[in-house]
Amino acid sequence: MTENYLSPRKALNKAYLKVKPARVDIESFRKNLVKLLDGLDETESEEHIKGTSKNQLLIYTSDC
Repeated sequence: MTENYLSPRKALNKAYLKVKPARVDIESFRKNLVKLLDGLDETESEEHIKGTSKNQLLIYTSDC
């Protein structure tokens, strides 16, 4: 099996490339992502970490 690596420009739908996010939104996402990654307990199961990550990302996207 060979792995295909796509650049972000090729992987994204062309409509998303036209949307320019505000710098404030990028910084807010970055801050929340760092907080999420710092709060993860690596000794937990993969399913627990996926659930926690999913919930945090859903909360972030619903706030936007």
